[in-house]
Parts: sequence; structure tokens; C-alpha cells
Amino acid sequence: MYAGLTEEVLTEIESKLNPLVTREILSDTLGNLISRRTLANLDALGRGVGVKVKVGRKVAYPKRLAMEWLRKNLTITDNN
Repeated sequence: MYAGLTEEVLTEIESKLNPLVTREILSDTLGNLISRRTLANLDALGRGVGVKVKVGRKVAYPKRLAMEWLRKNLTITDNN
């Protein structure tokens, strides 16, 4: 029912992201619907984006993989 809207939202998100996306940027771009700490916890549980790039303590995800993860996890529903 909302597949078109979901894809529209994902396309808008994708247009705002750089090739590497930090947890902070991903969280901010999603309007803080998911926090950077939750992203870290999901990574630790093996349920996060998967591949990550680290520079020192900073973690980022390849944009393509972050978008694949969002496509699997983002759902738009009505109030029911």
C-alpha cells in the first residue's frame, strides 16, 4: 500500500548521503528515528548494516549497504 511512498522516502534519504555514512549522519538523516548508539548495538548483535569502515574510533558504512539495510528495515504504515 505504501511501497511507492517508502521508495520515495528512501530515494530522498539516499540523495542526502555521502559515499561513506557515519552513524551520526545516518541517525540525523533519519530524523533521529534510530540513534547512533542503537546502530552500534545492532552492529554488535549482528543485525546492523554489516560492513563498516573504521577510522580510529569513528565508524561509517558504505552508502549502498546502509541503503540496503534501510530498505529491509524501514516500514511506512498507517495508524492501524
